[in-house]
This record gives sequence, C-alpha cells and structure tokens, in this order.
Amino acid sequence: MNDLNTMAYGLKNGNVVFIDDVERGLECESICLSCEGALIAKKGDVKVHHFAHHNGDGDSCNESVLHRLSKQIIEWECLISTPTYEVSVEAYDISDQVHKKSHIEESKVLSVDSVSLELASIGFIPDVTCNESGKKLYIEIVVSNDVSEEKLEKVKLDGTPMLVIDMSDFSAMDTLDTLKQGVIYDAPRYWAYHPDHEAMKANLKNDLRFEVSILDEKIISAVSSKLGLVSKSELLKPKTNSELIVLGYNSAYGYSKKNNRDFDFSTLLVAKPIQSTGSSNYTIRSCGGYELTQIAFNEGLIPELAKLRFPCLLDLEVSGSFLGGRVQSIVTNFKIV
Repeated sequence: MNDLNTMAYGLKNGNVVFIDDVERGLECESICLSCEGALIAKKGDVKVHHFAHHNGDGDSCNESVLHRLSKQIIEWECLISTPTYEVSVEAYDISDQVHKKSHIEESKVLSVDSVSLELASIGFIPDVTCNESGKKLYIEIVVSNDVSEEKLEKVKLDGTPMLVIDMSDFSAMDTLDTLKQGVIYDAPRYWAYHPDHEAMKANLKNDLRFEVSILDEKIISAVSSKLGLVSKSELLKPKTNSELIVLGYNSAYGYSKKNNRDFDFSTLLVAKPIQSTGSSNYTIRSCGGYELTQIAFNEGLIPELAKLRFPCLLDLEVSGSFLGGRVQSIVTNFKIV
C-alpha cells in the first residue's frame, strides 16, 4: 500500500509508534510525524493496517514521514555505512598514449559518537550532523529531491564531508526493521563531497605525472638510441630547426553537420624541443623537455609516411599555404634523418 496519505508510523506522547503497537481508531492517540495532524489507526480485516489523517488531509506526508524516520534511525542506531569510492585520473605521455591511475576506498560501517538532527550550519541546515572520532560528518536523506547545487556549494565552503542516502525506493509503510536496514546498509548512497577525496585525487595526479615523466624520458632515450644519437642532449638540440621527432600522423575527411561544410585535414604529431622565447614585453624561460604539437601536411605524402616506423626523426620542408581562410604552415616534403 503506497497511498501518499497513509503510513505505518505516528507520534504518541513524543515517541514514534508503529501501527501494530496502538489501539484502533482515534484511541491510538497519535499525530502525524510531518504535519502533526490527528491520526486514525485503521486496523481492519481487509486492508493492510495503517494510519490515516483523521481530517482527510495530509497529502504527501508519506514522503515527509519517511524522511524524518530515516533521520531518526541514524540518531537511534548511531551507525552508518559508507559507499565504496573510486577515484581515477589520467595523463598522456609524449607519444600521446593515455595512462591511468586509480584508488578504491572500500565501504565501511561508521560507529558515530553523537548525532544531531537539523542542526544549523553556516548558510544551510544538513539533515543529520554526526561526530565520528572527533570528525564532523553531514548526512542528507533523499526521498524525491536531490541535494541542490546551492547547498552543495555551501557544504564545500564549510569543508565537511557530506554523505547522501537515497531512500526513494522505500515507503513509510515499510516495517521498521526494513527501514533500519535500508538507512544503515542497503539504500543507495554516495559522497556528495569529501575533502579527503579531493586531496586523494590531487596526490594521484602528482604520482601519475611523475610516472609519465619517467616514461617520457625512456621514450626519448629509446628514440635517441634508435637514431644513433650520442646523448639526450643531442636530441634536445636537433641539427636544424626543421628536424623534429615525429610520433605519427592523422588524416581525415568528411562532412561536418555542426559547421555545415566538408572538411579535409592531415596533421603530423611532433615533439618539439621546448625553447626559451620572448619579445620586448615578456620572456618565457624553458627548462628543457618537449611539447607536443600538430603540423598540417600535404596528403600526397601519406604513401611515404605509411612506410615509416614511428617515432622517427624527420627533416621537414615547410611552406605557407592558405588553409581555413588564413595562411598556415604545411609540410610539403620530408627526409629521414
């Protein structure tokens, strides 16, 4: 039975009571947990026993009662399970290959020291505020509406973790044991925000960048060895400005619905030594290494490019060409160095 104005719980003398624990009819002496209107206990022989509003009102109180009961259960039990959380990052090496790194935080059951309901914070009111081993935790109970972006931004400024528990698949007609199992363990849940996860992601990114930088060094050394160069420094300083490490090429043509026109492009992916540059207004100081860039090439070169094994060092012949409404550099020929 899922009528919006029926429920299996009421409030009697300030305590939550289940329909089976009260007298029939108005003798139940109970009120609605949501609107505090008088309830009547309907305990007949045909329909499932339930409370109904005596005056016939109380539409949608079922959701509000479920919301309040869920909060109350956390206060009663002082237990809550957290979800499994996975953070993943990725980065590209000098050959444009993607590398990933991830960390999984397993689910665990927290035994909290204290629980406060609807305790106001700065600019917002979380459903539940817990203290666990000296650390604060917010919990939001979702029945129909998710946490608003405005509230989430305030939580982030506050810097306190917020766990969201989705109780939309449950009802205020469920047994108390069912609701307890749902709130504490079974209902879907996710971290709306956790500062430790932000730090975890940043650390993963730094670790991955370091690993990729080592891999880039190995790629450069491998190319250096293959090309017969004496040292990495020689690779960092090609003999001429036209000699570049070419990692591969792309060539495509077709029709773009977005731009409503045909397209045709061919580009080389090259690793250019990073060099100091500047003008009368600024100076960019480089610290060595490579930067990836793309250079357009004449598609007539594809048969010769297809014979190469990448990465390789090529001496590129570049000229200006009118492409896409402006003058651009285009590779018209190349020689293997």
